[in-house]
Amino acid sequence: MPSAHHDPRDFTVVRCTPAQTVQTHRNHHAHWGVALGVALEPYLGFCAALDNPPSGHGDRHATWALVRRGDEDTLDLLAHCETFRRAAAFALPHQAAAPTYTYGVAAVYCPPAHRGNGYPQILLRLLHYVLAAPAHLPPFPAAWGAPPAVPGFRDARFSVLYSALGDRYYAGCRQGEGAGSRAGWVAQPVVTRKWDIDSAGEGAAVDETWAWMDAEDLKSRSLGDEVADEMMAALAHAGDAAKTRVAILPRDELLCNQPMRSLVLSGGKPATATRKFGLSAPAPAPGAPRPFIAYTVTDAPDGRRHLLVDFVRHPFPFGGLVAAARHEGCMTFEVWGADGAWADEAAGAALGTPASIPSLTEYGLGGVENVKWLWSQKYSNC
Repeated sequence: MPSAHHDPRDFTVVRCTPAQTVQTHRNHHAHWGVALGVALEPYLGFCAALDNPPSGHGDRHATWALVRRGDEDTLDLLAHCETFRRAAAFALPHQAAAPTYTYGVAAVYCPPAHRGNGYPQILLRLLHYVLAAPAHLPPFPAAWGAPPAVPGFRDARFSVLYSALGDRYYAGCRQGEGAGSRAGWVAQPVVTRKWDIDSAGEGAAVDETWAWMDAEDLKSRSLGDEVADEMMAALAHAGDAAKTRVAILPRDELLCNQPMRSLVLSGGKPATATRKFGLSAPAPAPGAPRPFIAYTVTDAPDGRRHLLVDFVRHPFPFGGLVAAARHEGCMTFEVWGADGAWADEAAGAALGTPASIPSLTEYGLGGVENVKWLWSQKYSNC
């Protein structure tokens, strides 16, 4: 597992103490904080807030570190990352959907002093044995020493991360060792569609039958549960029935994940705190659920504003998407996925891929090549 001059039995993974968690923030400030133009102390405040999202209580958010055995409380962390536990579902081939949990893995970082030793991969290979049950993993290799002694967790049937390092590095963070090992996080390509506002038309006339949504609207647990139930019902019949299909469900206020991150990173400025983060369209028929989009807006260094749809409940009209972009003063707007919606407008979109590649590993679901991640949208990014 490690490079040749390391004994794998020397290392273990621990859930970080409060002091270790703050140390992880100090470590990656130079990488992410400086890029945001944020000084250390405000950055520590942002990280503390982001570590406690609405959907992050208890085991729902955790920070992990690779340390040397026998020095579990050290602040000299060899590598570290975070996980976000989320409600999910899976449907085996030709079967109904079943509830489960998944973990989004984020903020994988290795301090400069420890680079070149393969520590992040060691951390992530051990992390599989924290997130999933032993029955759904290859046997823990005897050469690695004792498995991580972390209480709880071990309830995931798959986990995801968003790779900024291409499609090979995290796939190499394998479960187990040798011929019986399984792939780590394998890229699950997603097509993005991006439109320029000048060529998108005027958009829908948003009147009193529509409703702008703020962060509190998207935090509604009843709305998240309603959408999650729809996804559960659709999962068994969606996609390729010969494959296992998985989905991350927007329970526990997950629809508000990106808006809340946006508010935290803005410092909660009043102009941002009152901004809208979604638009609900009239119901297509009496008694039918209202379609809506959840979105966030970013400002480029050149002053151009961009709207990214985090989640869409169809049938949301394309004209409503244009109206939201115009309402926010955006020059461009973007959607993840090409699910057949807005097909007539697709010819006017520039196709691309997310800067960070959605990637997935599975636990006891028949091999990642036999698994399809449905509804891979921005809302679940961590």
